[in-house]
Amino acid sequence: MKKTKIAMDALTPYIRKAGVQGSNQWRHKKRRIYDHQWMFCTAGKAFYEEEGHVYTLVPGTLLYIEPDVPHSFWLDSDTPGMIKWVHFDFEYHKDVYDLHNMIQKNGSICFQPELPSKKFLRKRYVFEGDIELPKVLLMENKQSMTDCFDQIFRVFLQHKLSWQLEAKANWMLIMAAVISQLTESRKTATPPDHSAFIKTLCQYIEHNYHTKLTRKSLASYYGYNHDYLGKLFKGAMKKSISTYINELRIEKGKELLIHSDLTVENIAELIGYSDVYYFSKKMKAMTGMSPTDWRR
Repeated sequence: MKKTKIAMDALTPYIRKAGVQGSNQWRHKKRRIYDHQWMFCTAGKAFYEEEGHVYTLVPGTLLYIEPDVPHSFWLDSDTPGMIKWVHFDFEYHKDVYDLHNMIQKNGSICFQPELPSKKFLRKRYVFEGDIELPKVLLMENKQSMTDCFDQIFRVFLQHKLSWQLEAKANWMLIMAAVISQLTESRKTATPPDHSAFIKTLCQYIEHNYHTKLTRKSLASYYGYNHDYLGKLFKGAMKKSISTYINELRIEKGKELLIHSDLTVENIAELIGYSDVYYFSKKMKAMTGMSPTDWRR
């Protein structure tokens, strides 16, 4: 889904629903949502999976879920997470009541393979300054965030005439804290030559090359526009992110081919390739030899 650019002063949020997660979880099935959702962990631990990536939620972690993205969520068995959440839109939509009523009548609608009634799907956004909200962000001021979520939940339950105004005010405080933290971290973690950030990014790739890494998933993780991140990386490393990932995977594959008795299929899976033929194709292109020839 293409993202729409929006200015900060154009935000007209609407809070559809707020709550506390309790014991509800969906580890072995996929959920999709029509609007946007924040989940904030105040205690314990929880996990969120999207496109093969598992994110750990600890106290202070803010999770952002976009529309129509299949995902799983579950609580840690030893220290179950305490999660506060809010469903919202960045812009007001006249059909918000129709959407809410449809979901209320059939809660299982969000666990279908595809969401019906696509007309209710909200846009995905990139903000001015090429800022994208990261999938997870460890907030610096946990208490103020907790207070904002508590206030939103409180006024939602009371549902007084002014509840939407109070909820929006606290939502704005959360959004401001997120944007402020993202922009400040860019200033400190990415000096003019961007070397510190690129080093951090490379280390992350080296620790996660076996997962479904893509330029878009990395951009989402660090809160960057994916095109901008690609240019930044290529400018520093003289190669694309995908090339860097593939080179790293092939190097790991070569080691396993020589020093293990694992099958080529198993090695492909261990280094992040779901298709053994794609692994063979990439290795032949980079080394001039197939995995079988390399092992010989």
